[in-house]
Amino acid sequence: MALRYYLLLASALPLGMALPVSDRQTSAVKAFSISQVYNPHFSTNNGVAAHKKALAKYTIPSSQVGLSATTASSSPIGNSFVATSGVATPGVAPANAIDYTDLEYLTPVTVGGKTYMLDFDTGSSDLWIGGQNTGARDKYTPTSKPLSTQSWSITYGDESNAAGDVYSETVVVGGTTATAVAVGRATNAPNSFFALGANGQPGSDGLLGLGFSSSNTFQPQQKTWFDTAVSQGLPPMFAANLMFGTASGSYDFGGVNPASYTGDITFLDVVPGQNPLNKYWMVAPAMGDVGVMDTGTTLMLLSSTTTQAYYSSPAALAAGAQWIAPSDGSASFWAYNCNSTLPDFTVTLNDMEAVVPGGYLNYQTLSNGLCYSAIQNRDPSMTFSIYGDRFLMSLYVVFDLRDSNNPRIGFAGKSV
Repeated sequence: MALRYYLLLASALPLGMALPVSDRQTSAVKAFSISQVYNPHFSTNNGVAAHKKALAKYTIPSSQVGLSATTASSSPIGNSFVATSGVATPGVAPANAIDYTDLEYLTPVTVGGKTYMLDFDTGSSDLWIGGQNTGARDKYTPTSKPLSTQSWSITYGDESNAAGDVYSETVVVGGTTATAVAVGRATNAPNSFFALGANGQPGSDGLLGLGFSSSNTFQPQQKTWFDTAVSQGLPPMFAANLMFGTASGSYDFGGVNPASYTGDITFLDVVPGQNPLNKYWMVAPAMGDVGVMDTGTTLMLLSSTTTQAYYSSPAALAAGAQWIAPSDGSASFWAYNCNSTLPDFTVTLNDMEAVVPGGYLNYQTLSNGLCYSAIQNRDPSMTFSIYGDRFLMSLYVVFDLRDSNNPRIGFAGKSV
């Protein structure tokens, strides 16, 4: 179903929302936008590290990254298979480390009166900030006593761990205040979580999860910041307007900004996958992989069926698409000739086609004239794909919780 939502804009900020009375009712409470800020310590894109990070997030061991092409179901295409030590592997991430230096843009959030730079992540559901013993840029100093019996701990696929205690704080995002928000203080977290740049300086302080409260890892489980804000009057909808290149993106909370998109918004229902609690913002396109719309992941990790169909197309082969399997046993990956451009990548979303321009798919320049592609194989054990920022940058994406029993994601073309 395609619907158009309208906002009554007195000014660019804040946004005032007016929805059609015929569509899911919600209270007419002030909405707002908040822009991302460039991470001054951003280093450079590292394809293998970004791939490991994404798989570790979904608890796939980093030792398995790149193994999918060795299976019969994902054999390399034609003559484009390359197994050579003459092609450099992207980056220098050690085999058992997850590198977060690809956090190019962050968002300011005020917690307990102090502003921190956080990564907004629709693929997770916790708000946590690094404490005194972590590598966070600004250490989180709680303004309240810890909630009794509250704790949290996350173990990722690379066996790294983040853990700590939980506090009740006042949180301000874009000038909008929510009280009694559960905030985790990381007392243990690897420095790599804080987006260390080339100069070794941290760029981020933590993460604000925009996933479902049913996936919150605090024990006992808590509401997300967004659900807490909704319970205090914020309309239950937000939108991601991520940008490719040097422009800063933004998030719209409580509604949509018609200046940011064109045409209709096409909505797809969230599918539960193997988890009936709607663990992820996951949809099933009419043509394309079932997958999570994840603002906390950069790459697109797709099924081998989809990647091989794409890279074996005449246009991709003409761009030099090839599967690189380094002889030193390090992670395999898809690459292409940097002096060419990969073809556009298209996913059919009901009555619209989401088109990722081929120019968005150059993730990292390697040696020997090759570039690391932003479309890579997911792990063969995964039952869903991940549509990260390089997909989301091509669209205006709406996350709709106005019917909590039937959450949806909307997609629209960007205004130019």
